[in-house]
Amino acid sequence: MTSDRIDHAAEARRLQGGARTIVRAMKGDPALQPHMAVIIMLDDARLEAQLEIAEQLRIGNILKVDEMYLRADYEPDEEIREALGIRE
Repeated sequence: MTSDRIDHAAEARRLQGGARTIVRAMKGDPALQPHMAVIIMLDDARLEAQLEIAEQLRIGNILKVDEMYLRADYEPDEEIREALGIRE
C-alpha cells in the first residue's frame, strides 16, 4: 500500500530547483529561455493534476464517512419487516 504522505523536504528541494531555473531564465540565460514555456506548462499541468487528486481524495473521504454512517444506522430486521409487509 502506498502512502499519501508528501515528503516535504524533497518537495521543497524540487521547488527550489525549479525556482532557480526560472530566475536564471528571467535574468537572460539564453540556454534556458526557449524552454521556459515548456517548464511553465508542465508545472501548470502538475498543479492541475495535484488539485484533481486532492479533490478525488476529498470526495472519497466524504463517501467513506457517509458509508460508515449508513452502516452504523443499518438494521437488517427493519429491512426484513419491510419486505414481509410487517408494520410496527
